Amino acid sequence: MDVNIELQSLDTNLQSVTNDVVSQSEPLIVRTCTATVDKSMTDTCDKRIAAQVKNVVFSYGRGKKAVTALNGITINVPEGNIYSILGPSGCGKTTLVHCLVGSLKPRKGTVIVFGEEPGSFNSLVPGPGVGYMPQEIGLFQEFTIEETLIFFGRLYRLPKAQIKQSIRFLLDFLELPDKSSSVAKLSGGQKRRVSLAAALVHKPPLLVLDEPTVGIDPVLRQSIWKHLIALAKDNITVIITTHYIEEARNASIVAFMRQGMLLEEGNPEVLIKRHKVNNLEDVFLRLCNNKESDLNINLVDKSRNSPPITQPNDLNDILVNNKSLQKTNSLKPSKILMKRNKIADHFARSEALFLKNVIRMYRNLPAFIFTAIVPAVQCALFFLCLGRDPYDIPVAIFNGEPLVARPHYSTLFLQFIDNYTINQNHYNSFDSAYQSVKDGHNKAMIALGTNFSKAMIQRGIHGYDSDPEDIEMSAVKLYLDMTSQFSANKIRQTMHESYQLFAKDILKRNEMNEALVDPPIREEEPILGSRNPPVTHFMAPGFILSLAFFCAIATSALSLVLERKDGLLERSLVSGVHPNEYILSHVLTQTLVVILQTLSVLMIAFLIFEIPNRGSIFWVSVLIVMQGVCGMAYGILISAITKEENFTLILCMGSMFPQFLLSGVVWPVETMPKILIFISTVFSQAKSIEAVRYMLYRGWGLDHFEVYLGFIISGSWTLVFLCVAAIMFNVNKSR
Repeated sequence: MDVNIELQSLDTNLQSVTNDVVSQSEPLIVRTCTATVDKSMTDTCDKRIAAQVKNVVFSYGRGKKAVTALNGITINVPEGNIYSILGPSGCGKTTLVHCLVGSLKPRKGTVIVFGEEPGSFNSLVPGPGVGYMPQEIGLFQEFTIEETLIFFGRLYRLPKAQIKQSIRFLLDFLELPDKSSSVAKLSGGQKRRVSLAAALVHKPPLLVLDEPTVGIDPVLRQSIWKHLIALAKDNITVIITTHYIEEARNASIVAFMRQGMLLEEGNPEVLIKRHKVNNLEDVFLRLCNNKESDLNINLVDKSRNSPPITQPNDLNDILVNNKSLQKTNSLKPSKILMKRNKIADHFARSEALFLKNVIRMYRNLPAFIFTAIVPAVQCALFFLCLGRDPYDIPVAIFNGEPLVARPHYSTLFLQFIDNYTINQNHYNSFDSAYQSVKDGHNKAMIALGTNFSKAMIQRGIHGYDSDPEDIEMSAVKLYLDMTSQFSANKIRQTMHESYQLFAKDILKRNEMNEALVDPPIREEEPILGSRNPPVTHFMAPGFILSLAFFCAIATSALSLVLERKDGLLERSLVSGVHPNEYILSHVLTQTLVVILQTLSVLMIAFLIFEIPNRGSIFWVSVLIVMQGVCGMAYGILISAITKEENFTLILCMGSMFPQFLLSGVVWPVETMPKILIFISTVFSQAKSIEAVRYMLYRGWGLDHFEVYLGFIISGSWTLVFLCVAAIMFNVNKSR
């Protein structure tokens, strides 16, 4: 059939149509047919432009390190057609797709989808106006097919009845397995079809598929294209990227890209005939070798004041589609996508994301239980392993006093040494005992002189007038191995206590006042706390808060990074999810985990190890939960900055030790240099830990500023982390 098409001021017509449509927020319509045509051709001469890209430039990075991904791309995608973008890997196909769905914002140029710029106030892209299938599978492996489709249906606030109807239709349309089948157990091809179903659950007017056929067998590839042709018959616009050139012959329009530039676009069969070759691959090779498509010349820039077609006849190629695609009634976004209630949409998406997180935790129940009880196990190990005195310490004993000496005070003194703490190993010579400490067999050496008992008596009789030789001989000589500092300090303490008991016993035997041995400083009952609290009482509040903080960091940071890596985050954002909603859903679910962790830790601390508590256990628990939420917010911030789990773990681990030390968990903050005390006060958990100590051991409440300050700092840093994370998510979304 002969069709005469006149191109009368095509650029002016297109520009005027674009301006009129954009101002009226109506789909673009290209009217260029002035010739008398057959009725079957009339339907293809008036085509709504579903998506328009004009002179788009995008680059990754800044300054000299910037890498240009798109260089002046201009395309028009008619509604109800399959538009295939072809080109080798790295030519900019995925970047162009991200600009179309609103994931990236062009540095220059404009992108219009259904008359609106993606991401603008009135645009439904990202959102229900587009169905997006990323290059990755982009599915939750823990979900069933039904749960997957229900999740995406909830994101679009579809009624339950409509979701069920869509599930029944898609199961049959895409030949999917039983709806109760787990996604993790599906084959690669079945996962691809489920991913396509997730993009179609709300029947969008625009379907964007980023290399859906990569890495799959030819049979499945043909099946996917069969489904796409069926969708186009229902007036759904399909934009598909691929580097398998020949499969694009099924498309209505193909666009060849290389190194971020558009080489040519048009109907596949017309392009093959025009270039007088046998297939599209030869067309692409010819375009690459053609002088007019030299890579040093931007073909699109040469024709910026003309349509994005290199030849006038290409307009007919684009508007005249495959005859097999018989059109149904036009599907306008304003009709298929009902008026949206932004508040209701926000709650619907937040609820869907929250339920998604809950289901994922439930399906990973062993991991969830492990996450919940790990802090309790670590807390138990803390109380069992830290703060306890060393015992059964091997000590070499050399007693030079003959056994016949009467009274034998040296033997009596050795009997007063605590045998639980010190394990006495007797040696016959001073040198052998001394050498045993050097060889590491003992931690210390105790030496008693040959006239120890006689010298003790003379010292007691003469007092201040005692002979220096008697003073020297009555001394108990202690040689310590200070490389084992904890053992050495305990030995030193035990020896002083043993000598005091020994001296009291001697005074008692001689009917003298035992109090003469006591030092003149008398320690009365403590005003606050117990007389000899274990060191764990000092460390416990800091350890518990740090445990809640760092456990929350790891779980929240890794979960978000893995979702981004699997393409789940990007897919959710294209579905209309706002970064704040995504953050909120994780805050809610991770808070539940933090509460469970806090309860398990407090049960271990108070019920089993009997940590003293004089204050309100409720406010102690609240502050611990707040510190866990603060750690979760910090983890979300890390995930907003990083893209790889390795770097995420490095940041988590790298920030743990400085925070642990600056917070005064193992050593008092007051002993630090003044500059570190200031840093510790502002940037660490020190004040929160101090507040818990005051509540537990002093019984203070919120009426004390020191306690109140701990709540303020913890809450303030949580808000700071979440706000910065939200900003970083939005910034990274447009890069």
